[in-house]
Amino acid sequence: MDLDKEELTSIAELARIRFTDRELEEIGERLADAAEIFRDFDAFDLSGEIPTESVCRSVNVLREDVVVKYGYGTALLTDHNNAPDVPRVVEKER
Repeated sequence: MDLDKEELTSIAELARIRFTDRELEEIGERLADAAEIFRDFDAFDLSGEIPTESVCRSVNVLREDVVVKYGYGTALLTDHNNAPDVPRVVEKER
């Protein structure tokens, strides 16, 4: 799998990376080597295999979320006059 300079430049742009011409040549060689490794997998007959969705068969063992209204919100909002004064930490933008 030989990638030409235009394809390598396009891949680099998608990854938002800039390469010199020499670096593009080196990256192209490395990508070609990596692609060659994956070609070895073509020798396997996987036609009857089910694709893997996860490496482990995990099951949600946590409880379901239950919404509980405690009523604190209303009490806090009605008692706002007794709240302590807090000094301003962030000044307004000018």
